[in-house]
Formats: sequence, structure tokens, C-alpha cells
Amino acid sequence: MHCEKFYTHLAERGCHVTVFTRKPYVDPKLKKYRGINLVALGAHKSKFLEAIFHTAYAILRARLVHPDIVHIHAIGPSILALFARALGLRVVVTNHVPDYEKIVSLGSAPDEVIRMGKNARAMVEAEFNPALHYARLMEVYESAMAN
Repeated sequence: MHCEKFYTHLAERGCHVTVFTRKPYVDPKLKKYRGINLVALGAHKSKFLEAIFHTAYAILRARLVHPDIVHIHAIGPSILALFARALGLRVVVTNHVPDYEKIVSLGSAPDEVIRMGKNARAMVEAEFNPALHYARLMEVYESAMAN
């Protein structure tokens, strides 16, 4: 949801925003949404590889249009940030899961998962309210655009 809001805001400010969507999730006939250009890419549904393959394909497609910034969202796809950088793209990565490795290893400790979840929620509510989060995102994007 925050990406939709952020991209829409950028489009309203005159920025050219293109989102590479996955055909199984977004109607490929939809080419524009609230000023955002949508490019449907094929995506093989796979629990473990879909996001990585889609991200790799989207990076290659992005390279062809020479964007100012490529935004990679989530921890798995962010592995490909270095690939995008190697292609000469400016990359911004966002990830919203604190202590990812700890959470993965806690599958057998439900009480600890609950405690960490409550702590993470408290941290997010205190440090990442929508206005502050938006302001921080704008700083990152404006900094990337300046370089």
C-alpha cells in the first residue's frame, strides 16, 4: 500500500513512474493506474523463485528504458540490487522486516515469535508513522536523484 501511495505522489509531481507487474496478479490489459505506467511481465508461479525471477526480468527491462531510480522492494528480491548496480542502474531497496534471520529461526519458539512481533510493532508505531516514513522515503529518493 505504501508503494502505491508513494508512486502516485511521485507521478502527481510530474515524475515518470513505471511499475513492472506480474501478469498473474495484475490484469495485463491495465496500462496505467493513477498516473503510474504499468508494464505486465510474465511470471511463473513458484513459491520460492517467482519474486527473484520477476525481479531479474524487471531489472533487465528497466535497463532498456534508462530509469533515474529502480526501487526493489522486499528482502528476497533485494539480493539482485548488486546486479542492477552492475548494469549501471541507481537502486533504492526497502525492506520492512526487522531481524529477518532471527524470525526465520524461531519457527519452533512461538512465544518468542509473539514477543518479537509485539516489540517490532511497538518500534514501528514509534519510529515509522506514515508521515515520518513518507518523509524518509522522499529523502532517500531525492538523494538518489541528486547523485
